[in-house]
Amino acid sequence: MKFSRFINILAVTAMMFATLGFSYAPAAAQSGGPEFDRDALYVPGELIVTFGRGATRGEAHASALKISKSFHGEVMRSGEQSSLLSFDEDADIESLAQEIVRQPGVVRVEPNYIRWIPESEPGATAHTLDSVKFRGADGSTRFVSMDQLKKMRTVKKVNGRTQAVPSYPVEGYGQWGWWSSSANIIWPEKVVSPAVCVIDTGVDAKHPDFMAGSSSRIINGYDFVDDDATPNDDNGHGTHVAGTITAVMNNKKGVSGISNGKVVAVRVLTAQGWGTSWNIGEGIEYCANRTDVKVINMSLGGAAASSWEFAALEYAVTPTTTVISSGPFAGLKGKGKLVVVAAGNESTSNYSFPAAWAAPFVCANGSDTYPLDCADNTIDQALISVGASRSWFSINSDTNADGFLWVDTDGDGLEDGNELYYPDECAADFSNYGAWVNITAPGEDILSTVPYSYPFYDEYYWGEDPDNDGYESYSGTSMAAPHVAAAAARAWSVFPAFTNANVKTQLLATGDTFLSFASDPNMTDPTAGYADTGYQGEAPYCWPDATNGVFYDSSHLVHLNVAAAMNRGALWAEVYDAVSGIPLKGATVKAFIGATLKDTTTLAFDGEYYTDLLNLPAGATVDVKVNKAGYTYGDQVVAHHVVPAGYFDWGPWLTVGVPPNNKRIHVVADWEFANSDLDLFTWEANVTGPGFIVGPWDPGSSGFYIDEGDLTDVPYARWNRDGGFGDFLPMESISIAPKPGTTNIPYYNATVADYYDFLVTDYADPGMLNNYVIVRVWVGGKIIGFAEKFNTCDTDGANNIAGDGDDEVWWWAGSMNKGVYTPGDFCGVGDTWANNPTDGAWPYRENTRDSTSGIPGRPGTK
Repeated sequence: MKFSRFINILAVTAMMFATLGFSYAPAAAQSGGPEFDRDALYVPGELIVTFGRGATRGEAHASALKISKSFHGEVMRSGEQSSLLSFDEDADIESLAQEIVRQPGVVRVEPNYIRWIPESEPGATAHTLDSVKFRGADGSTRFVSMDQLKKMRTVKKVNGRTQAVPSYPVEGYGQWGWWSSSANIIWPEKVVSPAVCVIDTGVDAKHPDFMAGSSSRIINGYDFVDDDATPNDDNGHGTHVAGTITAVMNNKKGVSGISNGKVVAVRVLTAQGWGTSWNIGEGIEYCANRTDVKVINMSLGGAAASSWEFAALEYAVTPTTTVISSGPFAGLKGKGKLVVVAAGNESTSNYSFPAAWAAPFVCANGSDTYPLDCADNTIDQALISVGASRSWFSINSDTNADGFLWVDTDGDGLEDGNELYYPDECAADFSNYGAWVNITAPGEDILSTVPYSYPFYDEYYWGEDPDNDGYESYSGTSMAAPHVAAAAARAWSVFPAFTNANVKTQLLATGDTFLSFASDPNMTDPTAGYADTGYQGEAPYCWPDATNGVFYDSSHLVHLNVAAAMNRGALWAEVYDAVSGIPLKGATVKAFIGATLKDTTTLAFDGEYYTDLLNLPAGATVDVKVNKAGYTYGDQVVAHHVVPAGYFDWGPWLTVGVPPNNKRIHVVADWEFANSDLDLFTWEANVTGPGFIVGPWDPGSSGFYIDEGDLTDVPYARWNRDGGFGDFLPMESISIAPKPGTTNIPYYNATVADYYDFLVTDYADPGMLNNYVIVRVWVGGKIIGFAEKFNTCDTDGANNIAGDGDDEVWWWAGSMNKGVYTPGDFCGVGDTWANNPTDGAWPYRENTRDSTSGIPGRPGTK
């Protein structure tokens, strides 16, 4: 099915010029000159004339001069096989174009279309973040307080000295988009990203947050508005875009950018935010010709398709080994750039150009062949269109202020529990959408830089940056696009052999999939977005699904994840004193790949229980090591772990109870689900003397009597803490005194037949089901062995109906004999735990206490 995406007035104009070889699309900046409102389609009296293949720039200019004299005009600019001609503002452009297109050598004539910054969204709000949402590789999320993040420390050498420095940039605590894009995972990466060319209103190159030492992250490119080499930002928009890309991180100023490379500032838009297709095309060509640039950001657009812009984009994105076959740049090889474009802020599925060309079914002239690819779209493979997602704390459309967005998916006008969506899963209420949008990124309430060195239009007319600190929050797909452009530059820095098409594929293939897709079936006009009058909930959609037609379906979208695009991940490690359960202040946590140290962190403050290991190569197996004086003997490997791409991993293998190195043997159990009431026991059968069980005291509810034990008297073993329901730290430990004269042999471990068995139970509660458990045995500050429970312990497939005691009652984690720990992995059933393969039955309760020692009696028999 073919769709027309032009609003009426544009469609009329397009048909009017169709016979002249026009294609239709809005533009971007015009040098100086008059002011226009958003209803203006093109600059009065100006035409872009394209000549036949093979014409040099000089020949094109000569032909343009001849035409201009014949029709009483002048040549304003000349480019590759094209020229911008100006005539009287009152000239009949339609008639004039009909005459010029008939001139020898002329192949196409089109108006000099006007482009705009996507219309700004009012009410953007600056937020100081109290917490940040982290996403785990298992699909879970954790909200981490900003106070905790500020305390976190990474160990690095600074000026030759080892120091504990903040793990995250000391600024950026108002940038939810930076965190949501997973930029926090990769920010330490030192490989410098290629430059991003920002085609916009210019950039304030002297803004303090762009200064890295004495040099600026901003390279002054060219100003096609004033025709000079100083592209200052008279509007504010371009500086905001540039800050999202490359504001210097960790400089104690304002905000953090995503990239660590430079931005080339190219001005094509006026102080009011409008420009022309001619200037935009020249800006694209300029960026394409720069060898330091690999990515181009264009936070601008309009409803029509300019052949001049399309040609310039084709020149920019065509592979460097391929010769362009037609158009103004015919005969030249492409430049291999990636172009990122804002999708627009009209809350519509109607096309915005140049963003719509990112879809292969959109043709060069702005029509489409949906769902089939259009043969003449030669640029979609290296063009990315970007929609905007809501912020974590968005209140737009949340009329009852419950923190959710209601989409009436069953159309009955009643709010159902399954119709509520978290804001950041949904589209911003202004974002364009549909099958032609490629990816979404943070676009609402985005804090970034605005001009600081001089006044600017948005400040003077609209009251932006009232405190003159050089920072402001904006909303729009203009703000989403630079997140993606910066991510593209980052990805290219670690995959230098990638082509532009490879980078686009990487960004789309590695995006987050937490978005929700749901639509109200009562929408009367699926193209109208939030302007529709038929929907009955708080919003017409979260992101549109196929309810109202496949063209509007956005379920292909992913949310930007810069860390995944770079194939980087992170580990979240928790370190506690295994006896007290208190966070182990001063512990150092290291990540090694082989012999190479990748990151080092430390728990530097009281109450700090976890730390983050950042920017680790995804797919690599990392040895996580812990070191703490008085606890470990040097670095101890506590986990071998494969790093996930784009996320944190925080499983129980990274929750580590570390016991004091106090000449005792320590058995420590950590498990996955904090709300599981698991318990750790040790049982010494000791056939030559009294046996004992040590664990949480239980006077018989499970059919036997258990004692917490004593380290200074019989049984010389002690259960230390109650984990899970006790304090929601899923960790328990048992300490055992060694046999006198030894350091690693348990007190009663006198003969080969004497075993200390270690078991974890759930008392027939479902807590053992699918619960990962790891037991580590420590001697002399070293881990001498460990056991892991991967199996479900669901022995009969009944999923353990709570209380029926049919399965998963206990898991045997191995045994210790004569100082040697043998790992185990065996599930058993029944209160007797009779299937223990080492010593036989666990004692019944009627195995009464020894009258002299006060410890449990000898174990019963099967």
